[in-house]
Amino acid sequence: MIKWIDILSPRLRHLHRDWLHFRAHNLMPAVADYNGFARVEAVASIQQYSAMVIMPAVGEPQFKHVGDGLGGVLPACSSGMRFSDLASPVMRAALTGPFHRIATSRQPETRRGNTRGGETSDYEMLLLPFCDSRLRVCIIHAVYDLAGIDWKRALV
Repeated sequence: MIKWIDILSPRLRHLHRDWLHFRAHNLMPAVADYNGFARVEAVASIQQYSAMVIMPAVGEPQFKHVGDGLGGVLPACSSGMRFSDLASPVMRAALTGPFHRIATSRQPETRRGNTRGGETSDYEMLLLPFCDSRLRVCIIHAVYDLAGIDWKRALV
């Protein structure tokens, strides 16, 4: 069963539709489709607000790409960094937990959060999985909308 996800950001809704196009009638798009997805204009234009994680069958997951605009959301993360390179176990769990959950659920997910501890969300993120022929998640593409919208007002 495919889970319904709640996306408030118009930009992320558009990216989700692009991901659905590559998915077609499958549960997830194939890893071979990832380069085509990454070349979509909407994806390429917000590369500084996206991250890509490789989930290998053997070995450790790693951040293949971390956009320059994600310093407040993914602090201490950089391109090429393995998950275990994050020094603090608490930070490691907080930053990598959503990626592990997507690898297990095999479905896209949205999350909202804040970096300043305020009442409103600073960002919304969309996590999109890509799989191999055995339906194992190999790539997770995360896109962040850092618009700073008052999401509580948006929901009313």
